[in-house]
Amino acid sequence: MNQAWPAGWYPDPTRQFDQRYYDGTSWTDHVATRTAPPTFIAPPVLPPTFAVAPVGALTSAGATTKRTWMLALFLSGVATIAGAFMTWASVTAPFFGTINMSGTDGDGKITGVAGAAVVACGWFAINRGPQTWALVLALLAGLGVTAVGGWDLIDIQNSVDDSGLALVRVGSGLWLTVVAGIATSAAAIVGLVQSR
Repeated sequence: MNQAWPAGWYPDPTRQFDQRYYDGTSWTDHVATRTAPPTFIAPPVLPPTFAVAPVGALTSAGATTKRTWMLALFLSGVATIAGAFMTWASVTAPFFGTINMSGTDGDGKITGVAGAAVVACGWFAINRGPQTWALVLALLAGLGVTAVGGWDLIDIQNSVDDSGLALVRVGSGLWLTVVAGIATSAAAIVGLVQSR
């Protein structure tokens, strides 16, 4: 925190003299010693006598927020990739047992590639700084993942066996994919807003 202190006479910070002159930027060699007995006067606020913190040692709230959305973008891409390999649907039927379908058995291939693009955009933002093209690409990928995942989610929930013998359930991988797509879109929007 740098404050401009006015030039003037202040109590000597070295305590060798009664007062020392401060020129507004540093202490000078001009000193004074009182000859009369001192009267009590409230001491003035002294200018800083400490070393200045190195550049980058102090971070602002904006820098923390920027780092947060970059990390969120990267991690949402990782979650999207993970969701593509997890179970998207499971069907339980008599005599056949439970059959699990991975995301890579269908649209998970698309979301996995989109997740890889988001990871690349997040890595780029963390290491090179936010670029508009990368944030737009991440936003489009996030919206695409959300749309594909949402479509498959609705499709699976509407896939009910009319006979009532089979039970169709949405898998955790599909839920993770949809949430990761929403998180990607949100992080990319925050990045676009803050980089302006």
